Amino acid sequence: MSGNSEGDSKPAASGVASTFTSDTEGATPAQSPPELDAIVRQFRMNFSNDEIEKNGAMVADDVVVNVNGGASSKPNGATYNGRDQFVAWLKGVKGVFPDGKITEDEIVVCGDKAAVRFTLVGTQRGALPTPDGVIAPTGRTITLHAAEFFTFNAAGKVVHLENLTNDLSTVHQLTAE
Repeated sequence: MSGNSEGDSKPAASGVASTFTSDTEGATPAQSPPELDAIVRQFRMNFSNDEIEKNGAMVADDVVVNVNGGASSKPNGATYNGRDQFVAWLKGVKGVFPDGKITEDEIVVCGDKAAVRFTLVGTQRGALPTPDGVIAPTGRTITLHAAEFFTFNAAGKVVHLENLTNDLSTVHQLTAE
């Protein structure tokens, strides 16, 4: 992301590059916008530290979450509407990989949007539903690479989230001989 004359890059605490751009470069806003990269990092910390309920407080009541393209993207897409479904989805993931820890590989922020590329490492201790049936707990540790795209409201709450995961790799890691 170097060489971007529209914004400046600064390293994040974990060595992750965050890029900030603004259409109002040099303007003095009436109210400072929330630090969206910090909110995204907090999502990951809450997940990794088994504090899923805290993530519920960070989203709008009517948040929409599309996983792998949403419910219309069969066979592995899903859509979750509202805070309760969002929290239930996260708890479901954590139930499959209870020791799951997330590391951000890169965060990019522009306006009211943020994109994050991350890695989840965890041991499968719960049943994992797949389009081809349920994979019973294997005790195997997986490394999942994924990306998420957030849209925030003016208060810094997530109103839309797109989650894209490499499910085929996860299934392969759990079922390969």
